[in-house]
Amino acid sequence: MEFCDRCKNICAFDNIKCANHWRQPVESEFQADFQSDWQAQLGGNFKLDFFVYEQYKNSSLFNDYLNYLDMSNSIEKDLHSFEEGLKHQICGIRLKNYLTLYRHILEAEQMSEDELVVRASRIKPLVRLDKDGCLRREGEFEDSDQLVFIEPRDIREGYYWKFEPEDIVTVNVGGIEVPLKVPELEVVTSFTCYHNYGGYYGFFRPSVDEVLSQIPPSVDLDEVQAFEIKVDSLDISDIFDPILDRQVSTVILYKMKGGLPSEIESQEVIY
Repeated sequence: MEFCDRCKNICAFDNIKCANHWRQPVESEFQADFQSDWQAQLGGNFKLDFFVYEQYKNSSLFNDYLNYLDMSNSIEKDLHSFEEGLKHQICGIRLKNYLTLYRHILEAEQMSEDELVVRASRIKPLVRLDKDGCLRREGEFEDSDQLVFIEPRDIREGYYWKFEPEDIVTVNVGGIEVPLKVPELEVVTSFTCYHNYGGYYGFFRPSVDEVLSQIPPSVDLDEVQAFEIKVDSLDISDIFDPILDRQVSTVILYKMKGGLPSEIESQEVIY
């Protein structure tokens, strides 16, 4: 028995696990070295007794935390396998950097569907057309390029690979369908993004969910309304990292003057 300093009663739990005052552990507690009793119990092989289970089984916070533990354990296993496969190829600071990067990718890929849908409803992909109206898939941007919005598709599908002119969002002007004008843009930041590939590592098939889940935590999402993917070359040696088994791009995040056009803001999110 321990004294709970939140409800001032003798409880079977400390103030993290108190049946009356459940709270999420703070970050420092997540990062502790399993020295505290609650982490040893919930993070190890301890089986919750029947009373504790009955008290908490319907608690969303409790279940969220158990899901967090499951996710953490899964990530640690994947990281261990990743390290075992690499330690005879690279070492030292390079291995450490790759492990840090791989952890970031794995954690991003665990982002909840609810969070992805919220982000996808507020941050939209832009694609760049060259002067001939063709998708600029690679190379440097040119002043004559035109950025356009695209019709929604499943955020988990590659939207570059199957791009067609019919995917462009248009409006009728004088009986002619023209691309919906993109508002004035301001670059918020850019970051390196990592993508899974479909079938063959030379097929560049970035998806919206990959981009949205990897936006750096330091970015204020309220300042971002759109993004664009940029690659200098689609040559395999340029876009594929064989150690991470991922393709690599640069993502540019934009703020739009006046916000998203109403036609885009009302788009459904498909997932």
